[in-house]
Amino acid sequence: KNITSSEADLFVYGEIVDDDTDWWTGEKDPSMVGLLSFKEELDNIGNVQKLNVYINSPGGDVFTASTMINMLQRVKDKGTTINAYVDGLSASAASFLMMVADNINLYKNSIVMVHKPMSFAFGNANEMQKTIDALNKIEESVMMPMYMNKSKVKEEEIKSLIDAETWLSAKDMDKYFNVT
Repeated sequence: KNITSSEADLFVYGEIVDDDTDWWTGEKDPSMVGLLSFKEELDNIGNVQKLNVYINSPGGDVFTASTMINMLQRVKDKGTTINAYVDGLSASAASFLMMVADNINLYKNSIVMVHKPMSFAFGNANEMQKTIDALNKIEESVMMPMYMNKSKVKEEEIKSLIDAETWLSAKDMDKYFNVT
């Protein structure tokens, strides 16, 4: 994070996880972005006019990303403009995390990947169906509303991108989403 009196930078560089503490050493793992670490960094920024969020992430936990989105929304609700920059990769949960930003900026070599939510299941058909139902609910209630915040196309087109696990260049993103 970098902070001036009117602007701050926040870096989401790494896997989005609930806890970024290495369970072997007890120290922060720099390849991960943990929920409480993210909250601490965001809280330490204070009131700024502009928050720049730089992303290079393979994604991670859906509910952690969803919580981060809500934290960022509260910052926006206080009058801060959020700019997201895809410095490299914004995949999976990171791809809808960036959709909370007022402005999404991609470079010519930026890549975004979208896909259906994933999980694992063990058990009988009823237990498997519960997992399927939960995954469908996550897609409809967590992911799709965020993608539609910035979509230039109908929901069906975004869903087909998700169904196909699509890798999008900056040029592709401009076709489907309001980005720079």
